[in-house]
This record gives sequence, structure tokens and C-alpha cells, in this order.
Amino acid sequence: MERAAGTITLHARVRGAEGMCPRCGGASGRVHGRYIRRLADAAIGGMKTVLAVTVRRFKCVNTVCEAVTFAEQVAGLTSPHARYTPVLRTMLISIAVAMAARAGARPHLPLPGGDRENEKTARRDDVPPGGSCLGCPPM
Repeated sequence: MERAAGTITLHARVRGAEGMCPRCGGASGRVHGRYIRRLADAAIGGMKTVLAVTVRRFKCVNTVCEAVTFAEQVAGLTSPHARYTPVLRTMLISIAVAMAARAGARPHLPLPGGDRENEKTARRDDVPPGGSCLGCPPM
């Protein structure tokens, strides 16, 4: 863990021996490389929080699989191309849906992504059915 310039960074790594190929479902232990994946998370004590997860890239050992390499995913935490943790994503969606119900409402929120990113988040298909959010009155 490190704390600098109003940001808390938590460092982690996956300890599994193998990765599962997302295309063929086969297990592979052949590590191709590593990189640090940074995910924004919900604030801790009013400070920005970033998870710096060291993930591995694996080579798929299945010769008929189209995937040559793939990155390991942490169940419940990461998904391909995600920049936010599921907790922060749920918060951003709830705020964006609540703000969409108020004409002209554009508060500046101290959340990662900024106002335009929050609007794009609300337009994605993972918004709860009916556009409801936590703590919002029914529409």
C-alpha cells in the first residue's frame, strides 16, 4: 500500500498456478508475461483509491484455439478492458441514472472518469431494468 497526493494505491497479485483461456476454456500454466492493471475503486476516507493488480498473460496450449495469449481475470473484480471495480461501477451507474432524471443537473462529483464518463456509463446496457437506482424514488 502506498499513499501519495490524495491517492491510496493498493498493490496485489494473483496467486493461482494456471489461467483459463476465455475462448476454449482450457487451462494453461505457460506464462507469457506480466503487467500491472490499475482499477479505480470506491474512495477510502475521502481519498481516491486505486487497485494495482499484477496480472499475467498466458499462452493458450490448445493448438486449435484462436487465442494465442490471454490475460488472467480475477473473478468478481476484473473483466476485459474494465477500468473500475464492480463496487465503483455500481456507484457510478446509480449516480448517473439519478442525474439523468433531473433536467440540467450536472454536479461536479469527485469520482474518477468525470461527468462525461459517468453519462456514458449510464447509457451502457448494464443499467438496472427500469432505470432504478439505490435510494431513488420509483419512476
